[in-house]
Amino acid sequence: MGRKKSPLKILRWRLEWLLYLALEVLIRLVPLSWTMAIGRGLGRLAVYAVPSRMQMVRRYLRLCFGKELSKEERETLARRVMTRTGENLFASVKTALLPPSKIQSLVDIEGLEHLQKAKEKGKGVVIILMHTGNWEIMAQIGFLIDPGNTTGAFYRPLNNPY
Repeated sequence: MGRKKSPLKILRWRLEWLLYLALEVLIRLVPLSWTMAIGRGLGRLAVYAVPSRMQMVRRYLRLCFGKELSKEERETLARRVMTRTGENLFASVKTALLPPSKIQSLVDIEGLEHLQKAKEKGKGVVIILMHTGNWEIMAQIGFLIDPGNTTGAFYRPLNNPY
């Protein structure tokens, strides 16, 4: 059994959940292009509004690129990461609500010939995707990659149980 959660924590989770539901309703009303634009704008705002997240992005870029990129180039890239993350977060809310036919019209998949070669050899396939991106689409595109076969995705449960 887990520890009992405080009433304040439960209240916070419920408020977050209600905020998410309200956001989802609003996002249903606007086109995907608007949703992405709003997400980009909020991602740009997050550069200043969430300095701890920006510092983390800077740190990771410094670890990944070291002397390969100048400080100015890393800063430009960090801002792009924040902008794209906002866009992906908002687009994920919208795309989670889309039917498979609409998802198919939004996604281009390259390299399926490699999958076909493995199948012809009678081998199973593990497809590994990058960590960043539209997670909702990535979890749903199995039917596009290999129709008729079972696919699955790993995920980490959200901190908020609601």
